[in-house]
Amino acid sequence: IKALLESRKPSWQLAELAAMCTFPGDPGQPVHADTSHIYDEQVVTIFVALHDIDITRGPTKMYPGSHVDGELHMGYRKPDEDAAVYCTMRKGDCAVMDSRLLHCGTANRSGLHRFLFYSSWRPPV
Repeated sequence: IKALLESRKPSWQLAELAAMCTFPGDPGQPVHADTSHIYDEQVVTIFVALHDIDITRGPTKMYPGSHVDGELHMGYRKPDEDAAVYCTMRKGDCAVMDSRLLHCGTANRSGLHRFLFYSSWRPPV
């Protein structure tokens, strides 16, 4: 990943390193961006599946292109649900996103926990 990031800008720095867990029956998150499309520079977030995540286990739903859509971020329009992508993953898969992208964890309708490891990277200031 470092080589990919540094092909765009040198010296990316780790900004966040954590894991996320949802419980069976979790209703999911509201649609959100992790950083502001107005005030924040690009931060890249990488999600890694610690086990298989099918549609019932509450995969992350992403809205492609929303990271550059100011009207959408300001609430003038709603995200296009037909364009949304559900990030079902196999153990070890990763998803890379701009942290300004609108996304949400969906409802965990399974009887199992969902664990995601993630890290966020920012270019040097």
